[in-house]
Amino acid sequence: MSTNLRVLKTKRNIQQALFSLLIQGQSYSLVTIDQICREALCSRSTFYAHYTQKNDLLEEITDHYVSQFQKFLTRRLESSQTTHFEYISQQLINQFILPSQPQLRVLLAIRNDPTLGLEEKFQKVIITELSKKSTKSRTLIKLYAVNVTTIFKMLVNNELCSQDLQQLSVWQEKLELTE
Repeated sequence: MSTNLRVLKTKRNIQQALFSLLIQGQSYSLVTIDQICREALCSRSTFYAHYTQKNDLLEEITDHYVSQFQKFLTRRLESSQTTHFEYISQQLINQFILPSQPQLRVLLAIRNDPTLGLEEKFQKVIITELSKKSTKSRTLIKLYAVNVTTIFKMLVNNELCSQDLQQLSVWQEKLELTE
């Protein structure tokens, strides 16, 4: 299925407009469609040609990042490379976080609807993927997913130093969920 280049550019402009407003410090709940349209240099009718509401825009954006995260996680779990936590953390930082850090930071801060939240969606991905690979209990996998997403959020917000990652690596070895 071929998508019109003009449609792709318009949607990209609308998404970038939302990010621009959020990165400037505006709260997602207070951002209006009019503001998004002004920032994207498009009309309201153009916005509504692509999205029925602001949450549809947010859901499309978060789904994109969830898809990228799922691909990263699936490759990691299928890889025979090291499972050393520090190594995986560095890969996650370099391949996933750094290229989109400002966007991830604002998306992780949005808390208006748990079904739209990036953190919650990442947790579901981790639970799903680990459940395929691990014989551990679902409860332990859920707990692990919460911990991983918390660490991910801290990495995005530059709240962890190398010493923290070293200590987390020690804990990770004790919690190994995949055989």
